[in-house]
Amino acid sequence: MLAHWMQCNTEILDRTEICPFCRCVLEGEISERNMYPDVLTHEKKIILAIRIYLVVAIVVECILIHLNVRNFNGMWWCAITGGGFFILWLGLKMIAEKEYRYGIKTFVMVFFCLLYVILIDYITGFSRWSLNIVFPGTILLINGLVVILMIVNYRNWQSYISWQIFMIALSILAVILSALNVITWPYMAEIVLAVSVLFFVGTLIIGGSRATTELKRRFHI
Repeated sequence: MLAHWMQCNTEILDRTEICPFCRCVLEGEISERNMYPDVLTHEKKIILAIRIYLVVAIVVECILIHLNVRNFNGMWWCAITGGGFFILWLGLKMIAEKEYRYGIKTFVMVFFCLLYVILIDYITGFSRWSLNIVFPGTILLINGLVVILMIVNYRNWQSYISWQIFMIALSILAVILSALNVITWPYMAEIVLAVSVLFFVGTLIIGGSRATTELKRRFHI
């Protein structure tokens, strides 16, 4: 509540009905001066637009599933369109979401985009180009982006160490998949693991105490 008492020329921001200065009853006038713009209305419109898109996407996907079943030629291409609708919905939702940082949003989007590429590869015959090329290529790309972000945000570069650790984990996963013959180009998995580890070790050496302090803060070691 924002009330105004003419005698004291004072704006009262709480819900009291008595002026704390002159102890007179407040006029109860609501003033909108110096108030924030109506941000919630704008956010509600965005959320409504995302929900409308979701409904339209579901209807269109149901039609595409029906067409795929009626005219089946050995390929479930409706799964590709459904995955595309889902990725777009997830991207819009992550953009509208305010609770999570951009780093978390980026990781989530990269993860689901990678799964979508693997889905396309699987539906189109599974020649493993998604695992042999796209998977390690994505790891190298994110490592490069982390280098750029550390340079641009040099005052807080140590916050990107967690990204490096995540890339090492993905590289180890690539090596495991290579050992299981899921990835048929093992040298690509070995290259991305070497690059990720060297990048991390180099950051620890160059960063010194700031890097080790960040590790202790994040992982309590």
